[in-house]
Amino acid sequence: MTGAGEAYEVPVWQPSTEGAAVESVPWTRAGADVRRAAVRIWVVTVVLAGTFGWLFAVGASWVAVVLLGLATVVGLLLSVVPVLLARSERSDNRLLESQPWRVGTVEVFAPEDPDEAGLFGGETRLLVDGTMWLSWYPARWADQQVLARTGRIWLVGPNADGKVLFCSAGLAVSTSTAEVVENADGPAVPVRPEQVAPARLPRAADDLVAAAGLANDRRVARAPLFAHLLAFLPAVAALAIVLVDDNPHRLEGIIGVGIVVLLLVASLLSDVRTYLTSTRIARLLESGPWTAISVALDSRTKLVDRVITVRLQAILTDGHITSVRLRSGYPLLANIAETGQLWVAGDPTPGRPAAAGLPGYPFVSLAHIGQ
Repeated sequence: MTGAGEAYEVPVWQPSTEGAAVESVPWTRAGADVRRAAVRIWVVTVVLAGTFGWLFAVGASWVAVVLLGLATVVGLLLSVVPVLLARSERSDNRLLESQPWRVGTVEVFAPEDPDEAGLFGGETRLLVDGTMWLSWYPARWADQQVLARTGRIWLVGPNADGKVLFCSAGLAVSTSTAEVVENADGPAVPVRPEQVAPARLPRAADDLVAAAGLANDRRVARAPLFAHLLAFLPAVAALAIVLVDDNPHRLEGIIGVGIVVLLLVASLLSDVRTYLTSTRIARLLESGPWTAISVALDSRTKLVDRVITVRLQAILTDGHITSVRLRSGYPLLANIAETGQLWVAGDPTPGRPAAAGLPGYPFVSLAHIGQ
C-alpha cells in the first residue's frame, strides 16, 4: 500500500534504515534537556522551601506561610515529572540502540464513534505490512492524517513486552509508543486522508493538518496561562493582606509572598507571549499558498527536544539572498536540515514576518525574513 497522496508529498525528513535507530534520530541531548528542566524546577523549589522555612521560623503572617507552603508542595510535585520522563527516555533509548529502523506500510483505523476519542485522542489501531496490529494511544487527528496520507511508518521492536517505537515521515509522529495486539478488535473505521495535496492549496490556512497542529499548540498554550492566572489572583490577594498586616515580621512576609508573585508574573508574561504568537501565526497563514524557499541551516546547530531560535541563510523566489530568524521545535528544523527548504505562507518579503511550516504536517512557526 502507498499513501493516497504520496505522489504529491513534499520532500521531508526520513530515518535511515542502516545502523542503530538512535543514530538517525535527528535531535540530540534530549537527556541533557530533561536534566536542565529538572535543575530549574529543583532550584525554584529549594528557594521556595527555604523561604517557607524562614517565614515559619520567624513567625511571619500565616497567609505568607501558607502560600509559600503551597508553592513548595507544587514545586515538589512538578519536580517528579522530569524524573519520570528521564526513566521513560532511558527505556526508549535501549530499544533504539538495539535495532535499526525498518520501514513498512501502514493502514490507520479510528473508533467508529468520534466521541470515544475524548479530549486527547482515543485509541488508534495501526496495521503494519498487512500482518501486525498495533494499539496506539493517544493519537491526534493530525497524526492519523499524516500516516494515512503517506502510508509509511518506520519502527523498531517489539521488545519482550510487546512495545514498539515508531515514527512517521517528516517527524509528524516522532518516536511514539505502541503495543502489539493479537487481533483486530477495536477501532475499525479506516482513516482516509482529507487532503492529498496540501502543498497545492490556494491558501496555507486551508491546510487542515497544519491548522489542526496550530489549534493544538493554542490549546497547549492556554492550559498554563489559565493555571498561572488562577494562582496569580490569590497570590496578589495574599500580598495585599500581608501589606496591611500588623505582624511584627511583615517585611519578611512581603518578601516571601513577593517572590511567589514575581515568579507567577514571569510565567504569565511567557504564556501570553506564546499565545499571542500562535494567534499571529494563524493570521499569517491567510497570506497565500505554501511557498518553498531555499535555506541553509548552520551545520553546528544542535537539534534539541525543545523550541529554539535559529538563523538561516535564504534565497528567496526572486533570487534575493537574505537571512531568516526562525523559532521552532526540532521536527520543523530537522526537515529544514534534511531538505534545504523552508515553506512559508504567501510571498516571502524581506522585513515582514511569515508563517512557516511544512505542507500537510502539524507544525507551524513564526519566521522573520530579512532580520
